[in-house]
Amino acid sequence: MQWEAALQAALRRAGKTLAAARQESKGAPWKIALAAHLRSTTTATNPWLAQTLHMGAPAALSRYVTECRTGRRSEAQRWQAKISKS
Repeated sequence: MQWEAALQAALRRAGKTLAAARQESKGAPWKIALAAHLRSTTTATNPWLAQTLHMGAPAALSRYVTECRTGRRSEAQRWQAKISKS
């Protein structure tokens, strides 16, 4: 339930919904940002995040988050700054 509450709060800050997560690409920058934010602020697991955000395999989510953290996904970093600030 904590993960779900944190996810809903982050979605509100991003101005997105789970319905949008189902419709957009697995590697959408805002989804990567949400996953990176939740990985750093909760104990949410890659499998739960990958399934909930419709991001494909947990290993892919892990790669996306690492790329965001290391600066290789600049658009996702901008989204993460927005989500973390609000």
